[in-house]
Amino acid sequence: MDRITRQDLQRLVAHEAPLKLSIYMPTYRAGREVRQNPIRFKNLLKQAGSLLSQHDVADSKTYLKSALALENDSDWWQHQADGLALFLSQDEFSYFRLPADFEERCIVGPRFHLAPLASLVQDNGRFYMLAVSKNRVRLFEGSKFSVSELEPEGLPKNLRSALNIDEYMTSLQHHSAGVGRGDAGGQGLFHGHGGSDLDVQKQDEILQFFRRVDSALEEYFHQERTPLLFAGVEYLFPLFQEACDYRTLLPEPLTGNPDQASADELHRRAWPLVQPHFDASRKQAVERYVDAAPDRTTSDILELVRAAREGQVDTLLYADAARVYGTLGDQSTGAKLCSEDDPEAEDLVNAAAVATLANSGQVFSMPREQMPRGETVAATLRYPLAST
Repeated sequence: MDRITRQDLQRLVAHEAPLKLSIYMPTYRAGREVRQNPIRFKNLLKQAGSLLSQHDVADSKTYLKSALALENDSDWWQHQADGLALFLSQDEFSYFRLPADFEERCIVGPRFHLAPLASLVQDNGRFYMLAVSKNRVRLFEGSKFSVSELEPEGLPKNLRSALNIDEYMTSLQHHSAGVGRGDAGGQGLFHGHGGSDLDVQKQDEILQFFRRVDSALEEYFHQERTPLLFAGVEYLFPLFQEACDYRTLLPEPLTGNPDQASADELHRRAWPLVQPHFDASRKQAVERYVDAAPDRTTSDILELVRAAREGQVDTLLYADAARVYGTLGDQSTGAKLCSEDDPEAEDLVNAAAVATLANSGQVFSMPREQMPRGETVAATLRYPLAST
C-alpha cells in the first residue's frame, strides 16, 4: 500500500499541463478476485484513450505509455490495497494504492480529479496504528475498510532485542491467545499487573525505547495530523503517551497483545476506537458552518468556486459523490453551470476542492444526510463575501 499526504495533493494541484488524466478504481487485495484488477484497469485505459482522442491527442498510446506498462505487471497487481488512484499527463505519472473503495472513474480535463483523495487525507477515515509487543513493533495504515502494514525506516523492531527485558516482562504478564479489549472470559488479553509493577529502571528503559519509536514516527509522519492508535498491553500505553510528541495520538488504546492477530482482526477491533474521532471532526466542521455569520458561509457552487480560487475557503463540505458540472472560466468571468455533455464541462465540486487544498483549506466529504441543511456543497469562509 502507498501513502498519500497533503504534500502529494499539493504537488498534483500545482502541476501544470494542458491536459490531465485521473483514473480511480476499486481493487481486490487477495483471493481469486485479484484477477479482475488488471482486466478492469485495461478497460479503463481503453476508455482513457477514447477520451484523449476527443481532446485531440493524436497518439493516445504514447500518452498512456507509463500506465500501459502496468497492464501485464502481474507482481504489481498482486500487491494492491482497496482502491487505486492514478494520475497522468505528458510529464507526470503517479499512482496510489490506498485503503479506500473508490468508485470506478476515468476523467480527462484541465485539472487532476483530487476530491476523493482530499477527503481521504483530511480526517475522513484514515488512521495509523502502532502495534507494540516484546516480539514486534509494527506500524499500520488504515481506514474504515481495512489496515495494511507499513515499513518505515528506523522503526525499532521489538522490545525484546532493544532492551533485553524478555524475562522481566514474562514475570509480569500472563499470555492468552488473541487480542482486544473486552473479550469474553478474559480471552485475548495479555496483561501486566499495572504500571506500578514496573520498577523505575525498567520504566526508564521502556521510556527510552518509546522515544526511539517516537523519533522514527516523527521522521516518517513529518507534520501530518492523521490520528494514531496505540495497540499493546495496557501498562505500556502511559509510557508511550509520555514519550510520544505526536499531537493526534488517540486517548484510548487497543489493549491486548497484537502479535497473534491478523490485519483483519486488528482492523475489526480498531475501527470502533477510531471512528468517533472522525465523526467528531465532521460534526465540528458542520457546527462551524451552521454557527457562522451568513456572510462567512456559502452553499452556492458558483460563489464557492470563486471563493476557493481566491483562497477564501477555510473549510469545504460536500456530499459523497456530489457532482456539479460547469465551465470554470477565468477569475473575471467566473464559473458557469453547463451540462455534463458540454465539451468544456468539468466537475465544479472537484475544482472547488482542488482550489481549497491549494490554499491550505480543509476538505470533508460526508453522507448527504449529514450535510448542513441538506446542501450539496457548503463552505465556511476566512473572511466575508464581497458584495456583488
